[in-house]
Amino acid sequence: MDILQPVPLNEWNLLRDSLTRDWPTYSYYYYLIHNAIEWKKKDAEFKLQIFCPNGDVNAGTFLCISAQTCYIVSVFTFKESKDMLLKVLKETKLVNWNELILFPAVHPHFSDVLENFINTEANNKNITVKDKHMSGNYFKPKKECLKIEVSVPEECELGHLDESHIPFIHSVWPHRSENEPEKSCEFIASIVKLNRGIGLFLKEDGNLVSWILHFAWGGLGALQTIEEYKRRGYGKIAVKAITKEIAEEENLDSFAFVVNENVPSERLFESLGYKRLQNVTFYTIAPKNNSG
Repeated sequence: MDILQPVPLNEWNLLRDSLTRDWPTYSYYYYLIHNAIEWKKKDAEFKLQIFCPNGDVNAGTFLCISAQTCYIVSVFTFKESKDMLLKVLKETKLVNWNELILFPAVHPHFSDVLENFINTEANNKNITVKDKHMSGNYFKPKKECLKIEVSVPEECELGHLDESHIPFIHSVWPHRSENEPEKSCEFIASIVKLNRGIGLFLKEDGNLVSWILHFAWGGLGALQTIEEYKRRGYGKIAVKAITKEIAEEENLDSFAFVVNENVPSERLFESLGYKRLQNVTFYTIAPKNNSG
């Protein structure tokens, strides 16, 4: 029997609620599971599963594996359970190391565990680090989100994104896959379908000029403004609108990951009262024969 066992969907909320400890230190993982629960309600066949050592939600360690459109493995452990996370990564047969795997937003409290695993198991698992970058985790509590006032310029109007906008958004998304564009496009489509996105449209022709998504891990992502419409504050308006709407309609805090040294985005979120909680690390792991 594998060291990791699936957690029944009716126990995901127990695992989620354990992450309120030292709030908001682990808030990203709280909302990761909260979002997973909501997605499963909307689409029971969505390929996402949460695993704990022996299926025990009190073990202090879990892996969330999503294989719907791309292979994402989110890992978590409390400080006192770090040895268990390393053991799980080494022993489990549930992670397909032959896939290109994204380990998103690894918390600094246990990033050393993943680094240790990669360094010691690279040859055994035939894996290598294809990409690694750090981002700041910016957080704004819901009670503050509700106070936001949204003002839209005369030439624009706000609207929700739908499936008709997906091809265009994907075509200019800097993180789209060049090798498998159909997968990254489907990834964006799942976010629009199962969460939400808000865009700023020109009144004169209805063209979409700025947008942001309520992303797959429960925070904000894919903020973008068309080049010729930058430096007009459009992105800031979109962030304000979605932040307030999520707080009003879902009673949720908001957070976003901003790549380190992306100064314009850092300043934008800071100007809206978002506080930087910590740096997190995104790893892309690839089979050695597929690391190009």
